[in-house]
Amino acid sequence: MFQKFATKYGLASHLGILAALPIALMPFLSIENLCKAVFWFVGIAVIWIFFEPSLRKGERLSQARERVRKSILLSPISWFLGFWVVFSFAQYMNNGVSLFYESESAKWLIKDAVLGLPASAGNEGMVLFMISVVASIFIIGVFYALGYNARICCGVASCFTSGLGGLAASLAASFGWSEKLVQTSMLTDLVSGPFMGSLFGVWLIISLACCAQSEFRRWAAARFFLYIAIAGNGAGLLFFAPLVISQFYLAVLLLTFVVILVWVARACPNGAIPRVLVTCVFGIVSSFIVLKACAPADYGTMKLSVFDPSAAFTEVYAQIKNTLSNVSIKIWENSKWFGAGAGAYKINLPFFVEKADWTILPQNPTHAINGYMMILSENGIVGCSVLLSLFLVLIWMYFEKLVKGFVFVRSQDDSDMFFFACLPIVWIAPFAISSLFVDIAFTSASSSHLYILTIVVPLALAAASFPRNPKQKVSD
Repeated sequence: MFQKFATKYGLASHLGILAALPIALMPFLSIENLCKAVFWFVGIAVIWIFFEPSLRKGERLSQARERVRKSILLSPISWFLGFWVVFSFAQYMNNGVSLFYESESAKWLIKDAVLGLPASAGNEGMVLFMISVVASIFIIGVFYALGYNARICCGVASCFTSGLGGLAASLAASFGWSEKLVQTSMLTDLVSGPFMGSLFGVWLIISLACCAQSEFRRWAAARFFLYIAIAGNGAGLLFFAPLVISQFYLAVLLLTFVVILVWVARACPNGAIPRVLVTCVFGIVSSFIVLKACAPADYGTMKLSVFDPSAAFTEVYAQIKNTLSNVSIKIWENSKWFGAGAGAYKINLPFFVEKADWTILPQNPTHAINGYMMILSENGIVGCSVLLSLFLVLIWMYFEKLVKGFVFVRSQDDSDMFFFACLPIVWIAPFAISSLFVDIAFTSASSSHLYILTIVVPLALAAASFPRNPKQKVSD
C-alpha cells in the first residue's frame, strides 16, 4: 500500500512538505541548519521531478521524463525563475552590511557590502536564496510534473506540514521550551515586534479548501492530516499574532467557510457536508482548546478577549507607523536602486530617526509597521521589481489558466457551472493571499521573508488546478 502511494503521490507529498518546511522549522532551527535541511529536500525533489514525474494516459516513464525536461527548458517561466535564483544567490554572496565602530571619530558607522549591488546583512541573504530555490522547484514541479489528483495531495501535505509546525511552536511557547517563542507569543499589539502568526493564518484558510478537495476525491485517510492542519495553523495564528490580526483572519476564515460549504453542497457526493463540517469545526475548536488548556490563564483570556478597534489602532500606533514609514523613505532615498540590503533595516534605522521621534518609538525598533515601506527600503527599485515581476508572472499564469478553463467548460455547454467545475483552492487561494497583502500594509508581517513562500505556493497551486482538456490532462 505504501509503495503504491509513493508511486502515485510521493512527489506531490514531497513538494508539499518542501513548500511548508521553512515555515514549520523556522521557530526551532538556526538559519544555517534550516537551510541545510531544506536543501536536502530540494535535492531529492529535483531528482524526483526529472526521473519520476506523473504520467499522462498511455505514456511511458521515458516519455514522461522527456516531456518534463522539454517543458522546463522551453518555458519562459522556468528561465525567469532561474534568473530569480541567480539574483538571490548574488544578494546572498554580497553579504557584508553591518555596523562597525570607527575609533578615530568614536562613532558607529554602517559598513557597506563589497559590491554596489543588491546586498544582505547577517543571514537574511541565505534565507532569500533558500526561498527562491524552494519556490522555483515547487512551481516547476506543480506545473510540469504533477497530475490533477497529485496537486490535491500536494496541498494537503503543505497544510499538514505548516500545521504541524504551528502546533509544535504553540506547545513550545506554552510550556516555555523556547524563550524566543515565548516572547513572540506574548505580543499584544501591532508595534511591539514582528510576528509570524499571519503566515499560519493564510495556511489555515488554505487548509479549509484542501479539506473540501479531499472530500471531493473521497480521501477518507486525509481527514486526520487535515484536522492537524486546521488545528495547528489555527493555534499558530492564535499564539503568534496580536488579537486584531488573529480576529481579522478568523473573519476571513468564516467567509471562506461559507464559500466552501456552497461548493461542497453542489460538487461533492452526499454526506460530504457533515464530514467537512466535523473536520473543520473540530479542528478550529481544537486550536482554541490548545490555547485555553496549555497557555497561562491570563494569557489565554487576553488572546480570547473581544476585539476593540480603538484599542488596536490607537493614536500612538498611527504616530509610530508614520514615523517608521518616514524613516523607511529616508533609508530608501539613501540607496534608491538596490536598497539598504535584505535584513539591513534595523541596522540603518538609528541613523535616520530624528531625536524627537525616540520619545514615541518602542525600545530597539527593528521593523517598519508598514511592511511595503520596509520591503522598499531594504530591496530598492531593482529588488522590488524582481519580486513584483514574480507575483505578476504567477497572476498572469492564474488568469491564463482561468480563461482556458472557462473556454473548455463552455465547450461542454456547462459554463454556468464553471465555479463548481474548479477546485476550491482556485477561488480561495487568491482570497487568502489578498488578506496577507492587506495585513502587510498595517503590520510587520513582511519582516519574515517567508511571506514570499506563503504567497507563491497557494497561488501556484491555484493556477495549476483549473479544469483542462482531457487530451492535455496528466494522470495521477
